Amino acid sequence: MTEVRRLPDALKVRAQHQLDEIAHDDGRRMISFADWDREADALGGGLAARGLRPGDRVLLPISNANAFDMLVAVQGVLRAGGIACPVNPRLMPDEMAFYARLTEPAMTITDIPERMAVAGAGTIFAVDAVPNDPGALPDQSALDPKADAIILQTSGTTGGKLKGVVIAHPDALGDSDGISRQPSKSMAHALPLTGSGGAMAAGLLPIKTGATCYTMRKFDPEGFLRLMVEKKPDTVFLVPAMLRLILDLPNVRDFDLSGTKWLITGSAPLPHDSVMRSIDLWPRIRMRNSYAMSEGGAALTTTTREHLLKPGCVGKMMTRSSCATRRAMSCRKARPARSTAARASRGATGATRARAAPRLSADGPDPATSVMWMPTETSSCAVAPRS
Repeated sequence: MTEVRRLPDALKVRAQHQLDEIAHDDGRRMISFADWDREADALGGGLAARGLRPGDRVLLPISNANAFDMLVAVQGVLRAGGIACPVNPRLMPDEMAFYARLTEPAMTITDIPERMAVAGAGTIFAVDAVPNDPGALPDQSALDPKADAIILQTSGTTGGKLKGVVIAHPDALGDSDGISRQPSKSMAHALPLTGSGGAMAAGLLPIKTGATCYTMRKFDPEGFLRLMVEKKPDTVFLVPAMLRLILDLPNVRDFDLSGTKWLITGSAPLPHDSVMRSIDLWPRIRMRNSYAMSEGGAALTTTTREHLLKPGCVGKMMTRSSCATRRAMSCRKARPARSTAARASRGATGATRARAAPRLSADGPDPATSVMWMPTETSSCAVAPRS
């Protein structure tokens, strides 16, 4: 059996145990764990054959219109030994060029190739024209299990400019073994796969928990309710603004959401009236809200019904928490690709290595543990609420 040392190893093991089970469905394509694993191998070998070296960065400005291409790209880059760098494809040209200078990618995989040609983003591959060569895949056992895995683009709200938050393989992997299952068997969301919630929670959910992830490629309130009725996910993950748009639908009561058990919201405080309206509509669905104060603060989570019902309450830090090292890349000037992470690490005060994130509780999904990381400038806390 494959030894789980790095994040893509967990996908390999998951594919061995859940071969034909559906890992991801974006409405365009349903993909099994075996297909995901096979395509990641092919892309990883193709990138290595085209010159990608361990530690090289690959920029990934890919929209949810090509959600599965993003998931394959992340795992393919990691299997080549590279560092995956998801980035919002809707950035303005000057912003994209700035972020490319910051991350100094060797390659880019994108669904907006015409816009990336002027961004200085290395060799550019369109998502429908990526190199595939499974025979050139590097020996996975020879890759560094402690290397950096993912650089998340952040909004820059603490400094006014875009930043990259570096996440190493041990922190991205947590305690995932590729075998263990969790209470939540499926999740629906419409979060961009370039942000923390989309990339780390939704994007890695199948690998970490064995659940099926349903991604809505472009959020539409009524369309999302139809998705819930059709797929019957037991967990739904939204941002508060999305939930508000759903609540404001005049026909919201017409949809049978009996298949859903948990409603998770994140990225911002959940307004009290949204809480009360949700409880009135769906009294049987359990709710949780996780809120992180951008790059400069920690994550808070509502963990009890009392927290949820208290006006203005954004939850609390839990004593059972996991702090994952996240090193901030400087936004002042770009540095050589192989030294940036090390130099940024030395400049990130107070960051400590995480212990493995706890599993989901028997009561259901903990929105900020093994399936959710909240970015901060130097470190992040993944709180583990218990009902």
